[in-house]
Order: sequence, then C-alpha cells, then structure tokens
Amino acid sequence: YDRERLELWREAVDTEVSVEVWRKSVNGLLGLGDYTGALEYMMQSLPVIETTGNRRAVGNVLMNIGSIYYAQGHYREALEWYSRSIVLFEEVGARRNLGLVTTNVGSVYMRFGDYAQALECFLKSLAVSEELGDRYGRGILLMNIGQVYRETGDTEQALEYFLRSLAVREESGDKSGQAEALMSSVGLLATKGEMERALAFGERALILFCEMEHLRGQGEVLYELGCVFRSVNEPEKASEMLGNSLVCHRKTGNRSGEVLVSVELAHLCVGQA
Repeated sequence: YDRERLELWREAVDTEVSVEVWRKSVNGLLGLGDYTGALEYMMQSLPVIETTGNRRAVGNVLMNIGSIYYAQGHYREALEWYSRSIVLFEEVGARRNLGLVTTNVGSVYMRFGDYAQALECFLKSLAVSEELGDRYGRGILLMNIGQVYRETGDTEQALEYFLRSLAVREESGDKSGQAEALMSSVGLLATKGEMERALAFGERALILFCEMEHLRGQGEVLYELGCVFRSVNEPEKASEMLGNSLVCHRKTGNRSGEVLVSVELAHLCVGQA
C-alpha cells in the first residue's frame, strides 16, 4: 500500500498533497521497521523532489536518509547525508531544521566517541532551540549535553544538565522526559553520596514509567534503585528491585538489560555469602 503511494506522489509532485503522501508513506514503512524499504523509497523520491526547487524539502529528504543510515548503524554514511542537508538548510535559513540535523550530527559523534565534537553540536542546537522558544527540543538537548559530560567523567556537569533538563520538562509537562532525567540522575546522586535523594528520584521515575506503562523504563530504573539499595547495604530491598527489573527486561526482550541485572544480582549474592 505504501509503495502504491509513491506512484500517486510522482503523478502529483508539484502539489502540497503529494508531499504529504510521501511523508505518510515513509512514516508507514518506518513504523513497520522496514528501513531498507524506506531508504529505497526516499532514494527514488529524491530526484523527483529536487525538480520542484524546494530546497528545504530536499534538505529534509537528505536528513531523513541520514537518519535511516543512523538507525541501521551506518554512522559514516549518516554523517555524509546529514552534512549535505546542513548546506541546504543554511542556504534557505531553515533554523529549526538546522537545529534538528545538527543534533543528529552530534549523536553520530557520540557513537564515534568524539565527545568534543558532539558537545559542540549539541550546544549549537541548544542555542537554536532557545532562540525559537522550543522547550521540548531544549529539554532533549540539555539531556544530550549531560550525557556527554557523563561519558567524559564530569559527573558534576552531567548532573547539572540533567537537572536543568528535568526543570524544562516539568514546565512543558513532558512525562517521558521527566522520567528519563530523573532516572539518569539516580546514579550520579548516589556517586555523590546523596542516597536519599537518589532513591527519591528513582521512585519518582518509577511512578512515571508505570503511569505510561513503559516496561523498559521500569526495568531500567528498578535496576538503578537496586544498585543504590545495594550500596546502602539493604540487600533485601536490592534483591527485590533487581528481581523486578529482571522480570521487566525479560518481558520486553531486553537482553543487555538482563545481563546487567544478572551481574548485579551475582554481586549481591557474593556480598551476602
């Protein structure tokens, strides 16, 4: 059905309706996890869109192609397509689009382990979000910057940016974002010795994940809580949290989560022996 839309789109390429048909078709394929089909579709559509002279639309296609490559783990190809889209967005002054693709480039650099470049990209995008009054984007970028600092071992800066992200997301009512910021802060607070605050943040995150019926998030924050309880020498609580985390990860098929929890449970058992 989505491939049939492509033919309809080609017949009416100069209309606004055609662009909407194209967008829905790509989203449909992505929703099915058909990245190869979506990529093929966009590659076929690109030369047709270029004939319209709409450089912003072309830039969006280039960015979307980059995002498909990113989702497939082809990061160098993603960077190449993102870079091409940046040129067009700069030419037409598409600030919002430019901020979005610069964020994507930052994510690629995170994958490369080039944290200096990633930070530079995220800071540029943050400036654009603030300029446009985009609170949702600002909340995401503050988290991204915090993650860079966490990866480079600067826990103080990481926590500062996670807390700033939390404040923005509370203002905008972004429950998913609040849960993410709360959960990301748990381990950092525990590292600082602020155990009560770490547990309080974890419990708040767990409540939000439960309200959203977000099983993966529940599993991740239960793991964080289990680690904190183990650190404060409450093995029964730690075992309960880690056991529940394992259940969540098994239900969602999160194998890496299962491994992390299993290792922590093993450490807990050794400590009690």
